[in-house]
Amino acid sequence: MNTTASLPNSVIQLPALTISKWRLRFLTFIATGLVVMGILCNIIFYSEFGQGFSSLVYAIIGLLLDLSKIAIIGLFVIFLADFEK
Repeated sequence: MNTTASLPNSVIQLPALTISKWRLRFLTFIATGLVVMGILCNIIFYSEFGQGFSSLVYAIIGLLLDLSKIAIIGLFVIFLADFEK
């Protein structure tokens, strides 16, 4: 008695996403502004942990953490684009 079930290998076709160049530039501008604002807020947040020179050290740590987040997201996007090919 064969109890294995097989699912059909159907491919889902999604409609192509078309965005005008103006909207893409606008969204890029907004996203860049939000990233810069987030980085500045984190620098201020981390710099409040210390006094004097240690405040600068904490601000640099916060900046490096933000830059590492951006790098990881960029690598993830590259991985997904490569995976789609």
